[in-house]
Amino acid sequence: VGSFDELYRLAQIASLNGSSEADILAFFEVRKEEVKVLELSSCEQRAIVTTNHKEKLHTISLRGTKNYKNVAQNLRLGTDPPKEDDVEVP
Repeated sequence: VGSFDELYRLAQIASLNGSSEADILAFFEVRKEEVKVLELSSCEQRAIVTTNHKEKLHTISLRGTKNYKNVAQNLRLGTDPPKEDDVEVP
């Protein structure tokens, strides 16, 4: 992270993981960044993937552990990663 502004931006993105898709899209529309919200049903996770074409910057934000089921999933992902066909990317 090169500056406080960049760190703050990353913190804002991380806080969006619990927000509605509409709120996420609105956040990035103001910043003129392309965004995809991926609902990863195989592991009940959400990923926010952004591209800032002007700055040539990509950001991926994954929601952290939400409950005990996610703890077990995180352990499984660490020892038995999903195969390519487990995650559909639009």
